Amino acid sequence: MTAPDESMSVKVKVLTVADLHQNRRLYDLLAEAVGTRRPDMVALVGDFLDASDRMEGKLSAKECCRALSQLDCANIIFVRGNHEAVAWDEFAQQWQESGRALTLLDGECFTYGPLVIVGFPCGMMADSPPNPEQWLPKLLARHRSAARALWLMHEPPYGTPLSQRFGPWCGHIEWRDAIERYLPKLVVFGHDHRTPIQKRQWHYQLGTTTCVNVGQTPSGPLHYATIEMSFPQSSPCSPKSTVVTSYPERNSFALPNTATSPAPC
Repeated sequence: MTAPDESMSVKVKVLTVADLHQNRRLYDLLAEAVGTRRPDMVALVGDFLDASDRMEGKLSAKECCRALSQLDCANIIFVRGNHEAVAWDEFAQQWQESGRALTLLDGECFTYGPLVIVGFPCGMMADSPPNPEQWLPKLLARHRSAARALWLMHEPPYGTPLSQRFGPWCGHIEWRDAIERYLPKLVVFGHDHRTPIQKRQWHYQLGTTTCVNVGQTPSGPLHYATIEMSFPQSSPCSPKSTVVTSYPERNSFALPNTATSPAPC
């Protein structure tokens, strides 16, 4: 019997971006970034559409759909933000007509080989943020530790320096409670366009969880992050290494390989 090759690894690259707000220049820069970075998937983490009536320099919802469906990447996944409350139905219909599968993570997960991505619903679309305890334990029970590799949420968890302390951009305490209970390795969000840029701080360690804000200003340049993960097998599992790189700064860091004992599902 041949011993398993412990050096074998399966690599997956995700490009994450948020808060494009139908901005024509940002959409063009995203297409360039995807062509350059060659990710396995692109994750739109909310507010790729825009609910305002200011359309100068912006694409229509139909043009946004065309631009995203033509990205040079086989897998495009969506997490809705508060601005998707208005034009989402039009966008979704156009997307289905493009022939691509519509992958919306609204309290659901997406599996790509060994990687399981959990996507949170938009808390601002409801009267109160949906309680993660109503849906998250089911996903974690189904996928176990693999479902703690990467969480995507448009609004931030409350109480980190990556968003405002008060007001509509401060995030949700329910999201933070879920992070502190279930200990995901990496959480990516947007929503607050200003705080990370003003503080020049785009990531933060919340206990054993690394939080990253990929929000941005309309003037650009495009702020996005790539997540490169290495796995010991091709079926769903925890990554053995994760490297996050922020652009345009090109700052990289590796997630600490800390063993955790999350609360039971």
